[in-house]
This record gives sequence, C-alpha cells and structure tokens, in this order.
Amino acid sequence: IAPLSVYQTRAAGQLVLLTPNGGLNLFIGNNPAARGIYSNPPELDIESDFTGTRSASLLAGRTLTIAESSRFWAARSVGFLTQDPGRAAWLLGRKILLYFSPREIPQIENFSRIATDTPPLRVAFLRFGWILPFAVWGAVSGLARRRRRSTQAAETVERWPFVALVVTGWIATIVFFAAARYRIPMVPGFLVLAAIGIVELWRNRRTPGRLLPGTAVIVAVAALLTVLPSYPVARADANSDYLLGLRLSRNGQHEDAIRIFHRALELDPASGEAWHGIGVAMAAQGRLTEATEAYRHALETMPLSTWTYYNLGVCLEQLERFSEAAEAFGAAVSLQPDDANLRYRWGAVLARLGRTADAVEQLESAVRIDSGLQPATALLRRLRAEQEGN
Repeated sequence: IAPLSVYQTRAAGQLVLLTPNGGLNLFIGNNPAARGIYSNPPELDIESDFTGTRSASLLAGRTLTIAESSRFWAARSVGFLTQDPGRAAWLLGRKILLYFSPREIPQIENFSRIATDTPPLRVAFLRFGWILPFAVWGAVSGLARRRRRSTQAAETVERWPFVALVVTGWIATIVFFAAARYRIPMVPGFLVLAAIGIVELWRNRRTPGRLLPGTAVIVAVAALLTVLPSYPVARADANSDYLLGLRLSRNGQHEDAIRIFHRALELDPASGEAWHGIGVAMAAQGRLTEATEAYRHALETMPLSTWTYYNLGVCLEQLERFSEAAEAFGAAVSLQPDDANLRYRWGAVLARLGRTADAVEQLESAVRIDSGLQPATALLRRLRAEQEGN
C-alpha cells in the first residue's frame, strides 16, 4: 500500500495511510439515521460532495481540508456512538448479522440486477446462501477435530488463516457498513472453509455419530439465513435504475432515460435522485417547465442537493423567471459558498432583477474565489461602471 499512501499524502498535504475520507465512511455507517448499509445521511449531499468536505465545512463554520473533514466526520460518529448507546448497540448487532446476509447488499453495483442481464450469472445457482452453511461447519469442525487427540496438529490449524480472513471482513463491516463490494474479497476464505466442511461430511459419511453434528450445523445455519435482516430491495433496484437512466441520458437517449427514471420511482417513490434525473433529461429536450417541476420534486427529499438547486436556477433563468431563479441560485450558494460559478450565476440573475448592489457583492465574491472567471469579471466591471455613471 506504500504507493497509495504516498499519493494520498501528497494530495492531502499531510500523512494519509489509506483513504483520506475514512472518517466520512465511518459516519455513513454510524449516525442516527444509519441502518447498517450504505445510506446517505441527511447532513450530506454525496452526489455533489462525495468527500464530505463542503458539508463538513458548512457545519464547522470554517473551510476544512479533506483530512480535517475526515476527522470532523469521525468525531461526529464517535459522538453518536457515545451519546446514544442503545441505538449504537442495535446498529452494531444489525451489522454483525448483515455481513452474513444471503443477498449481495448493493452500494453502487447491484448484483441481482446484473445477474438478471448477464446469462452466465443468471444460470449460476451457487450463491452466498449456499456457501455459508458449509463454511460455518468447515470452521466449527476444526474445534471438534482438535478435541480428538488422534488428529494431527496440522489438521487442526490449517483452516484458521481462512477464518482470520473472514473475520477481517466481518470487523470492517461492523466498523463501517455492510456492502457486497467489501465482502467479495473475503469470499475465497468462505469458499475454502466450505470446501473443508464438505470434505468433513464426506469423511464422516459412514459414521452417523460424526455426520449428525455437521448436518445439524448446516441445516441450522441455512434456517437462520431466512430470518437475517436484509436491505430495502426495492430501493436498491430503484438506485440501479437511476444509474442506468443516467447512462442513457448522457448518451442522448433522453426518452429512454425518463422511462427508466419513472420505473425507479415506481419502486421507490421517495427517490429524489430519479426526479433529478428526469429534470436533467427534460431540460436537455427543452422541456424547461416540466424540468423545473421535476427538480422541485427532487428537492422535497434532497433539500441539501446543491446541483438540483443549480439546475433549477438555470431552467428558471432560461424561462425568464428571474426572481425564482435568484432564490434557487441563492439556496445553492448557501450550501456551497466557496463555488465561484454559483456566485456568478446568482449575481447575473440579481443584475437582471435590477438589484445591482447585491449582484456586485456576489460577483466580487466570485472573483475573489476564482480570479480567472472571466464572465464574472466582465459583468462586475460593467456593473461598477453603471454605478459610477449613476
């Protein structure tokens, strides 16, 4: 990991051994709204602030670096765990169980959706739910063999490196959150243990006294899998449709994208992302009034989405609804005050409304943030000249 550590340290300006936003991931998995899986906390707009630095700066009341932001989110996570131990204990237990979920819990990739569209995966019946019962027996049988003095020492310890691999992933899930992409690297450990479990069953096939415990463990684990906590499948499928809609929209297939976004809304009516995607696709088609309605729907569930406010402002400006556009750009600036372009767009609309003093204030801020933003500089120069002329 040395090359990664060097790169991250140079980018952050201080020592970073792994990821610079580990604190953010800790908070995503440990906050009052957390459910043990990846979910967007209400304080964050991951879509436009994927490192959490801007949101942390707003909450802290000062500009933070990525490393400072990571520490900020880590501190909030620790605060939640210490201030609400009951909720924290429930969340811990849920994550302990979610690690063994028979389903592949999606974060970005949705295995069940991918399998539906991929013939080899569609016909492959072997899933984690088949592997885990045999893997548990493969691990537990080591204890039974160890108690039998006739067993050689090598036979009793050969499985523990794989148990350690599985436990490593388990600990990471408990600390952060459950996701298939983090369990997949541990699957080789589960597979080896499952193979050991199957071999143990085969060895004891003619010895009922030894075969029965293994069979009982496998059946018990398989039964427990049916009652383990799961994730909101409909919401995950809706997110997959949202990502598909984004790809279609970026390829210019706007009608298909809108259809897919609406399919996502059928699965998850509260999907602000899907409404945002509909707005983007409709705006690209010139359907500006419908786009503004879609953006407003999105903001009902994503009130911290800077880009939704920005896109809404752009549509309203093109519709010459300047007062509403100013409100939208103002909301975007309040969420992301260090963005020069947002302040420029707000200032330009304020100028159209005749609010010259307010426009100059925003344009001065824009130029102060980014002196190379020529449209802001030119408009500021013109407005100052008008003020001097008056």
